[in-house]
Parts: sequence; structure tokens; C-alpha cells
Amino acid sequence: MLPPYAELLRIIETVEGVRRTTGGRVAVRNALYLVAMNCARSDGQLKDFYKRLVLNGKPRKVALTALMRKLIIILNMMIAKNIH
Repeated sequence: MLPPYAELLRIIETVEGVRRTTGGRVAVRNALYLVAMNCARSDGQLKDFYKRLVLNGKPRKVALTALMRKLIIILNMMIAKNIH
């Protein structure tokens, strides 16, 4: 399985309900961010997923993080089924 990119979540004290990721595997997170940015612009199904989240009122960075998580799920499934 891929190493989890979801790091420890720390709630910012000044704003209720706002979270920020800290720690974890920076190289994996950066690579996923770049791939997610590319998918949000060009890939058919993942682009539609990203657009739907943004149209439903999610901030763009939150939608991009959801896309990163979806990519991890897809990659884990590919590894489990030995699809290359």
C-alpha cells in the first residue's frame, strides 16, 4: 500500500473548524499535489469530480485535497489488483 499522505490534523485556534495538515511525508504530498492539479485540469472523470466539489461550494484547496485522497484510493486499488 502507498504510505498515507494524510498527516496529523491540527485545528487552528483562532478560527473554528479550519484545519491544516502538518508533518508527514512532504515528498509524497508534493507529488500528489502536482498530480491532482494536473488531473483537475485535464482528466475527464477526476476533472468532473473536482468541478462538482467547487460548484457545491467547497474551497478550491479543499476540493484539491479531496482529489488527492481519491488518487490515493485509486492507486491503492491498482496495487491491490496488480494493475499497471
